[in-house]
Amino acid sequence: MGIRNADHDEKRLIDRGKAFRTGFLAAMATIVRVNAGADLLGITVEPFAAFQLQLWIPLSACLI
Repeated sequence: MGIRNADHDEKRLIDRGKAFRTGFLAAMATIVRVNAGADLLGITVEPFAAFQLQLWIPLSACLI
């Protein structure tokens, strides 16, 4: 019983690490895209909208 539980815990830790890595990469990509859109394309992005994008896209990627 203890061995099966240890394997399950390790798999869960690995899956959680993958989810956090995906969320982190999504956060970096979102920050770059929002700032590139604002700087290079001249798109006006409200600060609260930028905050919402940079919060919810990585969070959604992490939770999926």
